[in-house]
Amino acid sequence: MGDVRNAELRCMAAYGAWHLWNERNRRIFQQKEINPSMLLQLIIDDYGLLKEAKEL
Repeated sequence: MGDVRNAELRCMAAYGAWHLWNERNRRIFQQKEINPSMLLQLIIDDYGLLKEAKEL
Protein backbone atom coordinates (compact mmCIF):
# COMPACT_ATOMS: atom_id res chain seq x y z
CA MET A 1 0.00 0.00 0.00
CA GLY A 2 2.84 2.41 0.81
CA ASP A 3 4.51 1.82 -2.55
CA VAL A 4 1.28 2.65 -4.38
CA ARG A 5 0.82 5.82 -2.34
CA ASN A 6 4.43 6.86 -2.99
CA ALA A 7 3.95 6.29 -6.72
CA GLU A 8 0.80 8.42 -6.66
CA LEU A 9 2.60 11.24 -4.84
CA ARG A 10 5.49 11.14 -7.34
CA CYS A 11 3.04 11.23 -10.22
CA MET A 12 1.15 14.17 -8.71
CA ALA A 13 4.46 16.00 -8.18
CA ALA A 14 5.39 15.38 -11.82
CA TYR A 15 2.05 16.78 -12.98
CA GLY A 16 2.58 19.79 -10.74
CA ALA A 17 6.06 20.44 -12.08
CA TRP A 18 4.90 20.04 -15.67
CA HIS A 19 2.02 22.50 -15.21
CA LEU A 20 4.28 25.01 -13.43
CA TRP A 21 6.74 24.80 -16.32
CA ASN A 22 3.86 25.22 -18.79
CA GLU A 23 2.61 28.28 -16.89
CA ARG A 24 6.09 29.78 -16.92
CA ASN A 25 6.25 29.32 -20.69
CA ARG A 26 2.75 30.75 -21.13
CA ARG A 27 3.75 33.90 -19.24
CA ILE A 28 7.05 34.34 -21.08
CA PHE A 29 6.10 33.43 -24.65
CA GLN A 30 2.38 34.22 -24.85
CA GLN A 31 2.18 37.06 -22.31
CA LYS A 32 -0.82 35.29 -20.73
CA GLU A 33 -1.31 33.88 -17.27
CA ILE A 34 -3.79 31.95 -15.18
CA ASN A 35 -4.31 32.40 -11.46
CA PRO A 36 -2.83 29.91 -8.96
CA SER A 37 -6.18 28.35 -8.05
CA MET A 38 -6.88 27.61 -11.73
CA LEU A 39 -3.40 26.11 -12.07
CA LEU A 40 -4.05 23.85 -9.10
CA GLN A 41 -7.39 22.81 -10.60
CA LEU A 42 -5.65 21.91 -13.88
CA ILE A 43 -3.22 19.69 -11.99
CA ILE A 44 -6.03 17.96 -10.10
CA ASP A 45 -8.13 17.50 -13.24
CA ASP A 46 -5.25 16.07 -15.28
CA TYR A 47 -4.29 13.69 -12.51
CA GLY A 48 -7.92 12.57 -12.23
CA LEU A 49 -8.00 11.85 -15.96
CA LEU A 50 -4.84 9.77 -15.63
CA LYS A 51 -6.38 7.71 -12.83
CA GLU A 52 -9.54 7.18 -14.92
CA ALA A 53 -7.49 6.10 -17.93
CA LYS A 54 -5.58 3.58 -15.82
CA GLU A 55 -8.88 1.98 -14.81
CA LEU A 56 -9.95 1.32 -18.42
